[in-house]
Amino acid sequence: MSVAAGIPLLGRFISSLLARWLPGMGFEPIRPVQLQPLYLPGWLVDAEIVATGWITTGEEESEQYGVIARMSNSYMPGHSLEPISRICLNDPRLYELENVPWSSELETQYGLQPLCLPYTMSPLGLLDLLRTLPYRDGYVNETFRFEPRSVQANLFAAYPILIPVYLARYQYKFGDATFSLTVLHEAHHQDGRVISENTVAILGKSISERGVDPWILGKKLLNPAFLVWNGSSVPFSNIEFLSVASPRHEPRDQLWLVNGINEWANTLADTPESFKRLAQHKELQKIGMDDLRVRVYTDEEVLANRSWMATGLKLLKLQNILHTMKDADLNRSGSYVISVGTNKDRSKSDDETSKGDSSKLKNVGPVSIVKSPITDVLKEFESKLEKATTEREEKKPEWLKRLHAKEKDKSSR
Repeated sequence: MSVAAGIPLLGRFISSLLARWLPGMGFEPIRPVQLQPLYLPGWLVDAEIVATGWITTGEEESEQYGVIARMSNSYMPGHSLEPISRICLNDPRLYELENVPWSSELETQYGLQPLCLPYTMSPLGLLDLLRTLPYRDGYVNETFRFEPRSVQANLFAAYPILIPVYLARYQYKFGDATFSLTVLHEAHHQDGRVISENTVAILGKSISERGVDPWILGKKLLNPAFLVWNGSSVPFSNIEFLSVASPRHEPRDQLWLVNGINEWANTLADTPESFKRLAQHKELQKIGMDDLRVRVYTDEEVLANRSWMATGLKLLKLQNILHTMKDADLNRSGSYVISVGTNKDRSKSDDETSKGDSSKLKNVGPVSIVKSPITDVLKEFESKLEKATTEREEKKPEWLKRLHAKEKDKSSR
């Protein structure tokens, strides 16, 4: 932590490095004016979101689509304390840890008593807040925008987690001015990341107050709000899959849109005082640990939720195939589909095929070629779609069944 904190002043930085590399040689690392172990409240979120959106490509006019987005392990802080609420503590190593219920043993660690910040905000009301936004706030980039009022969740699972960290505050004098630097060290792993405020940006602010253009320090150095040591940064938003469909187009993956939407969401989260402003909305103040959407982050729970979301992808692929075949106007007499496979994939001989089936099978060495009427193939895929729909309902987690039943009962009143 001292190395990360020593960067604003070259002498302190070198001294901290030498103190680490040459212990016992009299070099002193920079020391924090405050060091506090903390449990920081946070949320991991899995969700399947649907909305109405518009896509613009090239010079073509925007076209309206139905949008389905799937996210997993997105992160949101459970507090709005600046600047640490904007430090994304999402880390794949967190997912591997065993979930430990709170107990008195956690109140003292290695002889220290960590402070536990309370949950003051949650993602449960995030979609409610989105639906109150004006139309103009649905603009993501020049390619994509969405209708805020249309946003709904097929599944929204929020997993509360307490993340152990060490929080240090360092203080510097620069001329007559004094400025502080926050450095955070993750404590849930032996090689936890060290995340610090961008010291170059802080220094730039100081020299700017003296009438010096801070851009002389370099645009790239000034831009990131935080620097990550002993690891890499992980974004807040993690949308993995997005599909769009319209009356004129079949459902199809749009991975090229995913990066743009994630970048838009992460830029909003990185903005100074972003979560402080969010916490002022009553929708985000709904903590509700007894809400059905609040789940415990266990392998069994997460697997059940994501398996159900995966059935949605299977449905989309089948809908894609059916839409393509019907859109091609193949459903007419005399149209056939040719499929090729090995003999061992075929359960019928030439005689059996000719007697009880309208498909025609021909063996060419170890390869079988089947010529089937398009109507038969359409029926087969419609049957698969029906089975996939049934499977999705059967795999629906119990808590989600209860939630959907509750929402249906509420809407019928």
